[in-house]
Amino acid sequence: MSAILDELLIAETGTFKQTEFKNSIDETLRTKIPEILKSFSIEGHIVDIEAGPKVTSVYYDLAPGFSIKAIEAKSDDLQVKLGKSSLSISKAPEKNAWAIEVPNSESNSIPFGNVFHSNHIGMSLPAALGVDTKGRPVYLDVAKTPHMLIAGQTGSGKSVCLYSIITSLALNCPHTDLQFLLIDPKRVGFRRYRKLHNLISGNIITGVEEAILALKWLVQEMEARNSIIDECGCEDIKEFKHKLNLGQIDEMPLAKTTDMPYIVAVIDEYADLMMQSSKELEDI
Repeated sequence: MSAILDELLIAETGTFKQTEFKNSIDETLRTKIPEILKSFSIEGHIVDIEAGPKVTSVYYDLAPGFSIKAIEAKSDDLQVKLGKSSLSISKAPEKNAWAIEVPNSESNSIPFGNVFHSNHIGMSLPAALGVDTKGRPVYLDVAKTPHMLIAGQTGSGKSVCLYSIITSLALNCPHTDLQFLLIDPKRVGFRRYRKLHNLISGNIITGVEEAILALKWLVQEMEARNSIIDECGCEDIKEFKHKLNLGQIDEMPLAKTTDMPYIVAVIDEYADLMMQSSKELEDI
């Protein structure tokens, strides 16, 4: 199993080592933004500048008597004078200022290893999503997000997000604690995961009829588990596992199951599945 996971990590990152991410601050913003805002009769000063992989956050403290609405009213002019395709303005209470987020001239690629090696203690199903605008790793506990729809235009990174989630789950969770149900109608998205030992069906589901049957089974399994969890007086699988390890589960429900691994179902191109079997999916 470890060899398969090693293969996955190489496929996603190109390396096992965490590469150093260097922020490059556009120092011209320190003078440009105050000068441009002053030309608009808006006074203030820059408190701090932080560069992330795609945007640089300029924290600007307005002088007394000036409102952020004055900057927002001139945001299009500020954008043009900075020569940027977009910018955004948001509150930054931790800096006691306003954050003017300016796109970097060049975006930095973030290796998967930079996010994977970050701290995610306490999460049942830790999934690496990427980094925020400041370059800080962002993790999601899938156990607290039972339903997720990833949408966006072509090339926006939907598949990369799915790969990051699946890979980090496979690397972070023992296969005895996690099972995958992977559905790939187009037969191309999940090929790299076909060797995972914790695939419920033993392979990637590609047929529409097979996918419908798998989802129906999943609903039945969910209902059966809910009955057991309720019978044990637990709130969720995490509490059930905790009581099971402490020997606090009664013999009657224990006879039904000795453990309850998490199940994560991932469907690539759900819209295609809906187009082919919308009625069957709606009935599930």
